[in-house]
Amino acid sequence: MERVQTSVPCIITDTHNAVVVCEKDRHGHPLRTVINVESGLVYTDPRPTHDETRKFYSEDYRQEYKGTAIPRKKHVFRAGGVALNRWKRMESHLQKGMKVLDVGAGGGEMLYLLGKKGCEASGVEPNNGYAKYATEQYGVDIQVGFAEEADFNPNTFDAILLFHVLEHMENPVQEIKCLKNLLKPGGIFIIEVPNVTYRNGFPSAKWHVGHLYNFNRTTLAATAVQAGMEIIRVEEPGDGGNLFGVFTNNEPAEPCSLEGNFDRVSHQLETHSVMRHLLSPHPYLRPIRKAIRTISEKWATRNAQNGREILDALYEAPN
Repeated sequence: MERVQTSVPCIITDTHNAVVVCEKDRHGHPLRTVINVESGLVYTDPRPTHDETRKFYSEDYRQEYKGTAIPRKKHVFRAGGVALNRWKRMESHLQKGMKVLDVGAGGGEMLYLLGKKGCEASGVEPNNGYAKYATEQYGVDIQVGFAEEADFNPNTFDAILLFHVLEHMENPVQEIKCLKNLLKPGGIFIIEVPNVTYRNGFPSAKWHVGHLYNFNRTTLAATAVQAGMEIIRVEEPGDGGNLFGVFTNNEPAEPCSLEGNFDRVSHQLETHSVMRHLLSPHPYLRPIRKAIRTISEKWATRNAQNGREILDALYEAPN
């Protein structure tokens, strides 16, 4: 691996010592990804300007990832199922009547579910098309804009949700600190991000132009601690493709150890080769699972006229 001095410092250690992991994104376009030597944090360097990043998320991101300006029926059904799975993981931390902020609320599927579960939910979403769709379809409270622009009073929320948002932030530590002001004392952060050491996908598929940071369990925990949050739990649910963490708005009892993390992450990335992947069952099972998912989505949404009908049927079905 090539040693470099990064233009962007590590958000955990504030150091610039890194090695290059990859020079291209998942589509083969130029994108340099590095791993910090002191922390093991993987991130994009160099990166777009602040204005370019904001434009990408407000105008281009949904089109880049979903190929549409507003959710299609399959997207609503899929996101609704994901919201239900996330609810199962976090319901022990939430109670009826709690005020919850969903940052990066997308098409509003989680906000709508939270309302059905008795929470007082609000959202922030930078993409105008998705935010407008959520408001019109589900009548949810959603602001168009970025997290730092959210117009809420301090100490408003009992919980803040960041589902697949942290990896897109320009400085997750600073933005968590900013969001902390909106939490009540003892309030919780619930964070989910992709797991950079996940090995069931194609090796280069994890490098997204929109993912400025790539976490493992240690660096997700260390990022939260650096932002002044106390760790409740960080785990790899399901097949380990994502990390799920719960943190409280209390000062951490002790720093998070980074010892050996660079070596662990480097080893996982280096040994996750194309040949090893092709010799595993994962690339051959994926198209079968995708075909089954496509058929089930079309069947489940065949008679639905809009997003609300899809989510009502999904959320009210026996689990």
